[in-house]
Amino acid sequence: MTFLDKDTLNQLYRFGIALTGNEQDSQDVLQTAIERFLRNKPQNIAHNTAYLRTMMRNYWYDELRKQKHHQQHVQALTLEQDIISIHSQSLEDVYIDQQELQTHWANLQDNQRELLYLHCVLEYTAQEISDELNCPRGTVLARIHRLKKQLQKGLSTTESQGTGS
Repeated sequence: MTFLDKDTLNQLYRFGIALTGNEQDSQDVLQTAIERFLRNKPQNIAHNTAYLRTMMRNYWYDELRKQKHHQQHVQALTLEQDIISIHSQSLEDVYIDQQELQTHWANLQDNQRELLYLHCVLEYTAQEISDELNCPRGTVLARIHRLKKQLQKGLSTTESQGTGS
């Protein structure tokens, strides 16, 4: 298992935080994915890290389906400033300070947070995201565009509320 070095584990952990919204769930999702990977010992996998991210994503979505009060859980998610750093060049230089980011982050759906992580943090291209999520490149581009518009709309609403005070 030479691919499970410290850098890869940290990257998977950060992905888990972006996916779940908190450290404890990220640790659980990562540990479960690694345990399943080691137990099943899958053969002929070209990209082990991508395979583990898929396992993490699938496990997390399964857990969300099991929860009766999914909406309450999504509202309780928070973003840790130290772990995920979205720099000013992400999403065409949209500037969001930390407090606004946490507000917007809580309003995003799981798949939107995952897309934001892959696009902005890991700096994947639309084609790489398309390959990872197993969907057409055009769909990924449309999702990025809608996400950008949603965040810009949220920013303009926040700014207009701030100037009206």
